[in-house]
Amino acid sequence: MIRQKAPKYYVPYVRHCVRYYMANRERPAFDNPVSKYNWESVDKTLSQLDIQERPILEDAYRDGLTDTSVYAVSDRYRIPHTKVWVLINKFEKEVAINRGLYHS
Repeated sequence: MIRQKAPKYYVPYVRHCVRYYMANRERPAFDNPVSKYNWESVDKTLSQLDIQERPILEDAYRDGLTDTSVYAVSDRYRIPHTKVWVLINKFEKEVAINRGLYHS
């Protein structure tokens, strides 16, 4: 039997932040300071990534992060889907750190 790792506690919140960022990327409208801080955390993390990694992540998150979207991105960029998941996990951890949800 293969044991899967437990998901990290910050993942659902970080994915919420990324969805908000992707939906409000061009013209962010903040109704509270928390939304602004979430948006800025994602923006800062994306700006710290390699320029070649950004479109991969944007495409993976565009229509909701699912296995299907990861496989589609993998095919589009001709990279193994496992590398896409590694990039996503690295990105989500960095967003969590920038947001103050996790300390390395």
